[in-house]
Amino acid sequence: MKRVVSLSVLAIVAPLLVTIPGANAAQPTRAPKLPSIQTADLPASPPVKAKAATLAAKSGKTTAPGVREVAPDGGFSMVGLKWSGAAPEVMEVRWRTDGTWSDWQENEPAEGGRDGKPVVTTEPIWTGRADRVQVRATRAGADATDALTVVAVDPGESPNDSLIASVNAVPDRPTLVTRAQWGADESIMNWTPEYVDDIKGVTIHHTAQTNNYTCADSAAMVRSVYQFHTVAQGYGDIGYNVLVDKCGIFFEGRSGGQRYPVVAGHAYGFNRHTFGISIIGDHTTTPPTDVTLESVATMAAWKMGNGYIDPAGTITLTSGAGTDKAKYPIGKQATLPKIFGHRDVVFTECPGTTAYNKLDTIRARVTALMGDWQASPIHQKWQALGTTSIGPVYGVEQSEAGGGRSTEFKQGVSTIAYRSDVGAHLVSGAINAKFRELGGFAKLGYPTNDESGTTDGQGRFNHFTGNASIYYTPTTGAHAVLGPIRDTWNSLGAEKSFLGYPTTDEETIDGGRRANFQGGTVLISNSTGKITIYRKYTGTTAVRR
Repeated sequence: MKRVVSLSVLAIVAPLLVTIPGANAAQPTRAPKLPSIQTADLPASPPVKAKAATLAAKSGKTTAPGVREVAPDGGFSMVGLKWSGAAPEVMEVRWRTDGTWSDWQENEPAEGGRDGKPVVTTEPIWTGRADRVQVRATRAGADATDALTVVAVDPGESPNDSLIASVNAVPDRPTLVTRAQWGADESIMNWTPEYVDDIKGVTIHHTAQTNNYTCADSAAMVRSVYQFHTVAQGYGDIGYNVLVDKCGIFFEGRSGGQRYPVVAGHAYGFNRHTFGISIIGDHTTTPPTDVTLESVATMAAWKMGNGYIDPAGTITLTSGAGTDKAKYPIGKQATLPKIFGHRDVVFTECPGTTAYNKLDTIRARVTALMGDWQASPIHQKWQALGTTSIGPVYGVEQSEAGGGRSTEFKQGVSTIAYRSDVGAHLVSGAINAKFRELGGFAKLGYPTNDESGTTDGQGRFNHFTGNASIYYTPTTGAHAVLGPIRDTWNSLGAEKSFLGYPTTDEETIDGGRRANFQGGTVLISNSTGKITIYRKYTGTTAVRR
């Protein structure tokens, strides 16, 4: 049997808050302005299914000794080569546009790539709209053209293509075009995002394609690279974390979130713990535009500043894979600048000599853009609590609903959140997971204390600004207590009362809301605000209030 206790909601006393020594120690009073990025103000594009024609060179007509010509149905805008057996030493292509043939262009084997995937293709070349392609190749001085397969990509069109060209990049806040906005066909993406503990450095690349494009072409170029990397090269997704065009506009690359340390396929053997930024174009002899350099620096500053990575000095990374072009065999450690070029780890021209020569300029600009990043209240809290115990940065610092900021640590196990009126506080483990499950900052507000132990030694808790608390014990799990039900529970003595710890989150019932506790249930009426407490029968006299 249950005893019933009824209370008027107006009679409830102020919430009982348990004070934990040191939990609300002096907080930093100033938050520095850290670099930010903005998402393009564009609708999502319908997925664009790029078409890839795969044609054996030997199926084409011979136009000269050692030269084959193929004509992919419907035309193409990007071309690359695959081969059987050993890679030919020399592979060249040219293409026809409006009846005119381009010059012959050497097409070299891919130098980036997903760790563990063999190199079986060249890098793709942006041709612009073309209808025919000719190829020639030699191996050990002999004709090897018939060992080639031509992969010609038609990127299709998105209604956003022309709109993207008019997106203005803000100097200190570059514009990111999302995968949905540039029209990624997610049905071909089959590399499930995988993550490491943190990002330690930034790798700079170029796509080694033409600089003769308009910014209305950029999204189509990204779709073509995505198709080629994902299918022809077998990566399962685009290899770069992010790409930037000559107008300074960014395109979201590898799936899995720019905020997190997702493993990409941009620097064979060094894809883990690095963030790959690729400049769309060929910067062997032509320098990147000033707006591109500024955007590259700003993106690197965003990733490093909000991830608390000092851009000065070096990092030590261990090669995770090896090819004949790798400078470091598998298992070999490399000491590198924290912002380094692809050529620092692979025998390649990438990111092109003119872009590589700008790396010191980029590093200096990143340092300037990051400003006083160490003054971030979240960074200071992390340092004060102990970086080893809290773990490495997993999700870089970002703005949240309600005017605050947060950073995720240790594979998302912990969060430190900051708002100027309450300071910076830690939420961790099961309580953090429950906080995220229930809607996080938008629903519960900001933590007002670090995760703390209860006075009875049985549980742990966090309080939040949205009149909410989450309590955890090993036997009950983590559950939230909210609003008037929380006020009532606190007025009775919270976990020290006969109700004990919550055993469920607040639930919707007919006409009201309910929360269950170890020692009973608390209900609130939607229409009257009346609180009713059902105490579990214990064989003793029920207490009435």
